[in-house]
Amino acid sequence: MTSEEMIINNALSGNQEAFRTIVDNYKRYVFAIIFNIIKNTEETENVAQETFLQVYRSLSTYRQGSFKSWIGKIAVHKAIDWKRKNCRTGAVDRVIYLEDMREGIAAEGDLIEERIIKAEEAYRIKELCNKLPPIYGSVINKYYIENRNYQEIAAEEGVSVRTIETRLYRAKKLLKDAWKEG
Repeated sequence: MTSEEMIINNALSGNQEAFRTIVDNYKRYVFAIIFNIIKNTEETENVAQETFLQVYRSLSTYRQGSFKSWIGKIAVHKAIDWKRKNCRTGAVDRVIYLEDMREGIAAEGDLIEERIIKAEEAYRIKELCNKLPPIYGSVINKYYIENRNYQEIAAEEGVSVRTIETRLYRAKKLLKDAWKEG
């Protein structure tokens, strides 16, 4: 039995310290997944908490396999649920927070205008990715943001590597066409 399996079993038996260890081990991973879908730090924190609550409630349903993938799927579902709910109600935030812009801002030597243009382009790419059908947006996110290879994505989604290659090709084409239109 691996140490992770022992931690999971201890958490299942009600050991709060064991569950805290699970949270500590996966909090960055869960946050990265959710942030790439939601794009808002404050809301990501809230959805991450909901994710770990769901993990706690569903721990008894976990069957041997990749625990990381299992938690990742819960995080993706929670983030997509949040996004759907907020898109339906029109509550999706259009404000770009400075802390979220940092990744789009280049070297310090750039002029402020160049930084703003780069941040706006990065934001536009993220928006275009969010408008893709989920089957394509998911593959783009996993490949480019989470740096997973075709085999890992195919195994997680239960499809062939060729299917992942096709989806990624189509997603890039859709992004390219959407960029030209805008």
